[in-house]
Amino acid sequence: MSNKNYLVPILMGSGSDWEGHGEKLASELETLGIPYEVRVSSAHRTPEGLIKIINDYNAMNIDLVFETIAGLSNGLSGIIAGATPYPVIAVPPKAKDGSTIDYPSSYRMPPGISIIFIPDPKNAALCAAKILSIKYPELRKTIEDILEQGRKNVRDADEKYKKTN
Repeated sequence: MSNKNYLVPILMGSGSDWEGHGEKLASELETLGIPYEVRVSSAHRTPEGLIKIINDYNAMNIDLVFETIAGLSNGLSGIIAGATPYPVIAVPPKAKDGSTIDYPSSYRMPPGISIIFIPDPKNAALCAAKILSIKYPELRKTIEDILEQGRKNVRDADEKYKKTN
């Protein structure tokens, strides 16, 4: 179901963001039939390279939803949000110790720099699909199927665990 009219660029702050987190996001986008590209660029270490990447995407003349993966001090999402008119979804990984100590750097942005904060890769991919489905109705069926499966799982669990005393 690959569509050449839209794309989800996954931009990571470092290569270490791929293992686990980036892989999950890419896998979910594949499951949804959404084309994506993976790039690595740092807002802090390679700002000029990041701006070039963003400008190259902006010039593609297709619909984009950027997904960013950066921990520690997440300048990546803010720089992208300030340099593109397209939606940016921040998908930060947990810190190496499993804590969420780095999350505030992803959701605390200055006024006028709007991002969507979704740390779960599966939900971040679904959010991108929902955004794109506004214009591309072929994605709606997949989204509706996912939602219906969730409802069915709850109904099945209710039936399994329903007890009367």
